[in-house]
Amino acid sequence: MTERYGATPEEWDHFSLALGLTDDLLPVVSNPDAKIAPGSKLRTLGKTPSRYNRKGQVGGILDWTQYRAHVGEVGNWSGNPDYGLCIQTRLVRALDVDIDNTLLAKDVYDEITRTLSGFLPARRRANAAKFLLGFTLPGEYTKRTIRTEHGIIEFLATGQQFVAAGMHPSGARYEWPDGLPSFPALSPQQFEELWARLQACFGIEPSTEQNSPTKAIKLQEAAQNDPVAVSLLDRGAVVSTERDGRIHIVCPFAAEHTGDSAESATTYFPAFTGGFERGHFHCLHAHCAKRTDSDFLAALGIDTTRDDFTVEIVPKTGTIVPKTGMTQRYVVESLEDFTRRAPPTWIVKSVLPEAALAVIFGESGSGKTFFALDLGLAVARGVDWRGCRVRQGRVVYIAAEDARGVGLRAAAYLKKHDLKPDIPLGVLAESPNFTSKKDVAAVLVALRAYGSVSVIIVDTWAQVTPGANENSGEDMGRAMAYCRSLHQATGALLVLIHHSGKDASKGARGWSGLRGAADCEIEITRVEDDREAEVTKQKNAADGQRFGFRLAPVVIGADTDGEVITSCVLEHVAATPKAQRASREPKGLVEKLVMRVTNDLTIGGPVPVGDLIDAAVAEQTPDPASGKRDTRRGNIVRAIDALRERGALTVENGMVGEESLA
Repeated sequence: MTERYGATPEEWDHFSLALGLTDDLLPVVSNPDAKIAPGSKLRTLGKTPSRYNRKGQVGGILDWTQYRAHVGEVGNWSGNPDYGLCIQTRLVRALDVDIDNTLLAKDVYDEITRTLSGFLPARRRANAAKFLLGFTLPGEYTKRTIRTEHGIIEFLATGQQFVAAGMHPSGARYEWPDGLPSFPALSPQQFEELWARLQACFGIEPSTEQNSPTKAIKLQEAAQNDPVAVSLLDRGAVVSTERDGRIHIVCPFAAEHTGDSAESATTYFPAFTGGFERGHFHCLHAHCAKRTDSDFLAALGIDTTRDDFTVEIVPKTGTIVPKTGMTQRYVVESLEDFTRRAPPTWIVKSVLPEAALAVIFGESGSGKTFFALDLGLAVARGVDWRGCRVRQGRVVYIAAEDARGVGLRAAAYLKKHDLKPDIPLGVLAESPNFTSKKDVAAVLVALRAYGSVSVIIVDTWAQVTPGANENSGEDMGRAMAYCRSLHQATGALLVLIHHSGKDASKGARGWSGLRGAADCEIEITRVEDDREAEVTKQKNAADGQRFGFRLAPVVIGADTDGEVITSCVLEHVAATPKAQRASREPKGLVEKLVMRVTNDLTIGGPVPVGDLIDAAVAEQTPDPASGKRDTRRGNIVRAIDALRERGALTVENGMVGEESLA
């Protein structure tokens, strides 16, 4: 088993998702046996942001103080067992107590706790008295230092970082003895009072403060925004960098030099550094004195005839003028190459793609959960589903709405198919909040503890977005971003079970962007006991597949009173021809209301027609245009008669239900 020198996936998830610090995270190579790239300015491993280059050697991260990570990068870093986790101190600040005298270190910690009337989370390691305390602090700050008798107390501010997880170069792991932290907020006043107190109690000389790094930051930004500089780093051509943005490289013409080259002999100046408006190469060797920037770019393999380029638009004419010197970010493929791309891959052929997101939606009582469970269990078992080939994989069912009901349905499935409950389908019987970073991070921890997963079924979308506005792009967009994070972290397809809107013909309820984000969409409809699943969207394949089904009751046991406990399983039947089905479907708002209420009321069996009428009337508001006369009951009765005549409802002996009551 590979030894993990770096942070664990759980630690990456905590700081990225639970604390929302994704932008401020960076990797640091913590493996003491890793090899530093020749010419790199790194002197030690495990302390400064760093990563492996394409040759497997360790190099620094160019202008890391300006770097902002994204979820995908963090997901990749978390998979490398050598990468420790750094936090840039932009929002989270730290007091780094670099004191190895045990008694003095304890005194400092105790004084901080007394001054703040509480403790700050402490990062420690087992082989040292030194510790670091983290907190958040708004505003602009720079590094400060207090010198004590046995070391220093350092305030880490903008432009700095600390290692939050992984292995220290001494071989001891960084630990948070009180558990992975949440960083409390200090006000500017609290911080200044604390700093003054520490200086008064432990300082042996006036504290020092670093000058504002504004100029250096601007120069570093210039390097980061220069695509040639980025390309040089990606190619492993960078020997070292300077604070003013200069990049020292190995000269591509070094074989022609008559003597040895110093580290800084060949330099690239990013645009707007060193007095150059555009990027510029400069080599001190005489053989390179007359070489142009184009010569260097060509020798380095940055072909300006093919590279991406920025443009400027000349006023008056509107002419686009290329500015060469940028690395190629985009590739235009020939039609021949483009059409050779691999075809879509499937979990359930032509139904569930190997992708990020699927949505199963339908009205209440339509059979959404039964359908999703039937599909998920087929994936977990690895058996063909409705003649569609299935790629076996582990499934997790998030039973957020009715965990007990899901358990009964699963038990019915096992009994119907004579199976043992050793199928790799796990159930998370909780209601996590998918608009909460902390909850989503906790879900990810649970998923990773369970093992690799192919499909995650979320039942229902409304239940995992409590309090969110379903019509709000902001609220739903946030929840969807967390769904993408779960997909990126696990590779699993998320299947969201959702409700139809009031007008079922307009699709799933709420934000229209949900359909746009989905790779696959399946609509569940019901006309009495005739149910159907139709694939209404496949992003990269044909849609329109229709699967008929009925719910067949199964006795699964008895309760404490000796009465039978039943649930249902899917009975696969042919889909009813559309023309025949259309003649039975409700027409108009009142008929649709009657069918929706019927679906809700008859889940447990037939009900009296009077109960249906009362429930449907209660969901309507009186029509002001009708004056004093209330026409609701008459409208409902006429709708029931019309549905019964077309075969959409079965009414016998004063009872209405899914099946014939004779």
